[in-house]
Amino acid sequence: MDKPSVSLDQLQDEAEKLLALLKDRQTGMMSWHFCLNERLKGFYSLIAPLYQTAVLPVAVEKFSTIFHIDRSTPFNPVSLLGSGASFWRGPRGGNGRRGKLEQDARSLALTEIDLATIQFKSYLPDGQTLITGEDRILAVKAVRNDIPLDAQTGLSLYGEEGQKSLRYLYDTKGITWFECLGQTLRDASGLRYSLVLYRLVGGSWSRRCSYLGRDRRASDPAAVVCK
Repeated sequence: MDKPSVSLDQLQDEAEKLLALLKDRQTGMMSWHFCLNERLKGFYSLIAPLYQTAVLPVAVEKFSTIFHIDRSTPFNPVSLLGSGASFWRGPRGGNGRRGKLEQDARSLALTEIDLATIQFKSYLPDGQTLITGEDRILAVKAVRNDIPLDAQTGLSLYGEEGQKSLRYLYDTKGITWFECLGQTLRDASGLRYSLVLYRLVGGSWSRRCSYLGRDRRASDPAAVVCK
């Protein structure tokens, strides 16, 4: 019986198609998983005869929209704002060092969220195209059922392996920038900030702090869950 063989050109073509799909990961889309499954089965079908074995079933991880928030490592403002940074305490007009922490207790109590239910709102006043971060905080507080994501949730999303949840938000909602207003941050000079996550050109996400006195546009929303 002739020994099974495979064209190297055909093998290279299948491998390149598979690599191209993996480089452009869209793990939040079921269509991407379907294409990956088909590519893997095609590749196995090509090489299986060489080892005289049956084509193995391909198991593709199913994506769940339920995101479990990692609160094991608390967010430290110093990591982004430098030495002397902290969480804001007291009223907005104070020095931020004394008083009650400015945070949404409902947000900090969350242990998981359904990504599909996160809303991204601009809170722009009627007829306006800009709103400062400070005014947006007041607008969020005025809507009783809106719970802004806190900095720890943002950090957990950013640090997730493969950033699958952030990729899902981009694939399904077109989101490339959002801020977490559930906690207010303070730098060493006494300025107020929020944690922001934003998408890079290559598809990965990064994080930084955004000064609350800066204007926000409709494309710079706040992430909230509604209860």
